[in-house]
This record gives sequence, structure tokens and C-alpha cells, in this order.
Amino acid sequence: MRASLRTTLFPLSMVLCAAVIAAANANQPSLRWNYEVRSDDGQCLARADAENRQVTVFRLGPEGWDQLWTVQDYAPSVAVGGGCLTLILESGDILGEGDPATIVLAFYQRGRRSGSVKLGDVYPDLDTINRTFRGSFWIERMIWETGRVLVRTVDGRQLTFDPASGKRLKQIRF
Repeated sequence: MRASLRTTLFPLSMVLCAAVIAAANANQPSLRWNYEVRSDDGQCLARADAENRQVTVFRLGPEGWDQLWTVQDYAPSVAVGGGCLTLILESGDILGEGDPATIVLAFYQRGRRSGSVKLGDVYPDLDTINRTFRGSFWIERMIWETGRVLVRTVDGRQLTFDPASGKRLKQIRF
């Protein structure tokens, strides 16, 4: 009787535990936060405002930071450069299974969207993306170089983009 009770209670407790975790996660707000990022040369600043879903770009002037422009968009990661003219919003963590239509890179030039890259453009086969219990990761890192942006993917590719237009210039394996 005792062994039978144990084999019945263990699966029941696992189901109950999973239900409690699912209910707790359903009530949590999405993971968004306010943050600031500077360009490599330190002359530009992008300030992300999660509550208002916007990013504002500033340039360092003689008397402090001068506001240049604001975009009504938000991402968990931002890069700014190109003389404070270009902003890239990057969503490296895709919640859920990943939808090929999800925009993973959004390029802005002087406050206007100049291009975007969808997950399906980078990964025609979504099975190659790293998945965790919380989401999917597609990008390893982004490197800003003069006149181009290099994106290293988790499957060993380096994609080169024109930061002004968001167009892919080339792809290599590394």
C-alpha cells in the first residue's frame, strides 16, 4: 500500500507543481527595462524607455547631451553609431517557438525606420535556433564597424548589414 501511494502521489505532485509555475509565469509582466547604451566612440547615447516603448538618441555636445531624435519602438538591446545617425534595435531572445515574421533587427536612420530583418530571413530553418525554457536565441553578438554591422549567429555565421538601409551585404561561415 505504501509503495502504491508513493507512485500515485509523485506524479500528482509534479502536475501540481507545473500548474503552480505556469500560473505564476502567466501573471508576470514582460521582461522590459529602461537602459542606456553609448556608441563605441562615446559621442552618442541611446536611451531606451520601456514604459513609453521608445528610444531617444543624443549626441555629446560642448555643454552635455543634446537630444537628436526619438523612435516609437523598443527592444531589449540597442546599438547606436554612424555619427549618431543610425540606431539598431535587436531582439536576440525570441519568446516562444519563434515566428518567421518576427522582426529581429530594426534599422533607423535619423529617426525613421530604414530597414528591418525578419527571423525567417536569417533562419529559414527555425530548428537551428538555440532554445531554452523561456525562449529562443538567434544572435551571438553584434559588432559595429565603419559603414557596416556584423552579426554573429548562434549557428556559426557572420552576416554583414548596411546600417543605413538594413540590407544584408554578405554572409560567411566562421
